[in-house]
Amino acid sequence: DIGMASRDLKDTETGLDKVQIAYDGVAVIINNQASIEGNNVTNEQLYALYAHGTPIGSITLPVSREDGSGTREAFDENKLIDLTEFASGTQYYNSTNLVMTDVAGNVSKLGYISMGSLNDTVKAVRYNGVEPTVANVKNGTYKLQRPFMIVTKSGVELSKAAQDFIDFILSEAGQKIVAEEGYVAM
Repeated sequence: DIGMASRDLKDTETGLDKVQIAYDGVAVIINNQASIEGNNVTNEQLYALYAHGTPIGSITLPVSREDGSGTREAFDENKLIDLTEFASGTQYYNSTNLVMTDVAGNVSKLGYISMGSLNDTVKAVRYNGVEPTVANVKNGTYKLQRPFMIVTKSGVELSKAAQDFIDFILSEAGQKIVAEEGYVAM
């Protein structure tokens, strides 16, 4: 009855209804021992690293999610950069855990992950001067963000179980779980 999407629906994805259940920030991460001037990266620096391999201080190797990843789509779109060709040496992974493990193991790497997945194995840096925090995602100042959606078929009545599930996620108790898991409640 329902599906989930970690991005907004595309114009070509018709015949579907969506219900936003949360927000997520996309955190730019580096190794705990690495440093970037001001602990901050800009659009221009990220584009130069991912498109041309231009270092950001001692960071020389970009790590990316695979094509089709909702995290990658949010990273690309929210930077207002259409990054279709990546620099040679860019490492691609099909999971957040693999991105975190690679960045955690190399002081020369930079990647991006779902903010809800952050842990102490890596550190998040500011993006355009703004900390990746729940408050900054919620107030819109942290621009690397995306919606989490429940998707259903248009014109099809949901089963009671599916409707109860959606109602629970949007309830105070459901949104409390969203927040406890590190995501941004509605």
